Amino acid sequence: MDEVLKALLNIQKDIAQQKQDMIDVKENIKESKESINKNIDEKFDRIEAKTKQLEEKIEKQQNSIDFLEKQMRKKNIVK
Repeated sequence: MDEVLKALLNIQKDIAQQKQDMIDVKENIKESKESINKNIDEKFDRIEAKTKQLEEKIEKQQNSIDFLEKQMRKKNIVK
């Protein structure tokens, strides 16, 4: 009878340890997920900043092109 009781207690301890291990794994996954999400957010922020810079640069270049076209039309008219 004592052997059965010891075996059951060992099984109970094993189950408790497995439960704790699963909780630990869950926490590790949660921390990893948060870290991955943070990294992705940072990368998207950098991409958005670069995109905005490029849009501003394109707008400035378009304004320059428009100005040069106006100058060319004025010169053609004056001739």
